Amino acid sequence: MSRLHCNWGGASRRHLVSMLRSHGHVPTPFSTGTDFLEASHFLHPGIAVLDVHLPDMPGLLTLQELLSRRRDIPIIMTSTGADIRVAVQTIKKGADDFVEQPVDDQILLETIDNTALLLEERIDLQKEKIRVEIFLDRLSKREFDVLKELANHDDNYSVAKKLNLTVRSIETYRSRIMRKCGTSKFADAVSMCRGYIS
Repeated sequence: MSRLHCNWGGASRRHLVSMLRSHGHVPTPFSTGTDFLEASHFLHPGIAVLDVHLPDMPGLLTLQELLSRRRDIPIIMTSTGADIRVAVQTIKKGADDFVEQPVDDQILLETIDNTALLLEERIDLQKEKIRVEIFLDRLSKREFDVLKELANHDDNYSVAKKLNLTVRSIETYRSRIMRKCGTSKFADAVSMCRGYIS
């Protein structure tokens, strides 16, 4: 059994929900990308089945926005009459799989089963994302600036000059950052935050 978040239009969505329930899955239907994204903060981890063509916003935009918010929702994209270019584009944008409409129920069920194998790893990624966000929220603006500059492989002297600080101040900020991160090595703090600071 998988928890599924289904973002399709009209009759197709109703058929999809009915079919998934009949196979023991727990689908939550959404009719628009906006509704789905508004609910995304409160949804349980699960698999999203997302149509490329949504009534209110492009499915690819919904995909990108969801990926920025949640790491614990693997995504299967689907589209009517899609060519290989559309499928490749959705995968490049971060979807985990693609199924062409009209969907063969058995193919979709197999795709869901395969995608479900990713879920545990994605739940761990979401927990890590939350941990990093909490850590970054605890940093002062100056600590964040120091972390960001040092993460770009600048040395203490270069960062001190760039931020108009002394080298001793940079060392103090490094110590504070490590303490807030709960690590004894500054490189570990940088590694943890890479991908979250730019």
